[in-house]
Amino acid sequence: MKVLLVDDEPLTTESLERYVDWQTLGIREVRSASNGCEALDILPGYCPDIIVSDVRMPRMNGIEFASHARELFPRIKIIFLSGYSDKEYLKSAIHLKALSYVEKPVKLDELTASLRESVAQCEAEAASRTLTRSVIRQRILGKLIREARSVEELLKEYPDYAPDFFSGAARCMALTAICARKQASASGRYDAGVDREPVRRKPRG
Repeated sequence: MKVLLVDDEPLTTESLERYVDWQTLGIREVRSASNGCEALDILPGYCPDIIVSDVRMPRMNGIEFASHARELFPRIKIIFLSGYSDKEYLKSAIHLKALSYVEKPVKLDELTASLRESVAQCEAEAASRTLTRSVIRQRILGKLIREARSVEELLKEYPDYAPDFFSGAARCMALTAICARKQASASGRYDAGVDREPVRRKPRG
């Protein structure tokens, strides 16, 4: 789990980096940026799971930055920090589906609670995606074996999952299933096309 801190006040980011118990929260990496523009440069290569951003910053404010971040990473969790009770900012935060809006000066326990909730949501979503992939993998394999569907058909039907399924170990499994299906089909054709000799009984004697 990774976090990106965005604030134009170095004291804020340094304090959060030092005093939040990141390891206990399950967060292994934390980076910081001094404004939205700098954060936007960091974002694609870093791919954070959670953003903790000030709202009012020079060059690019937190709302504008979070909008760009949401476009790049739709599932990213956003926590806003602000020393102002500005209704317009609050409306924007709600529109962006921000997880929390923490007032400055930041209370460590309040921010920690928001981070804990963010981590829990990330983990739940990851588990759900894993389960979904597992279910669909079984469905693809079943269609290969029972419905004699071609790889090309399945790639079209499951464009988000089939390419991964037909790579690596899953590809070997799929090819084994296809071979087994072809052998069974060939065996069926052979049995259907060959006249078997009648069983000759020995005369009793």
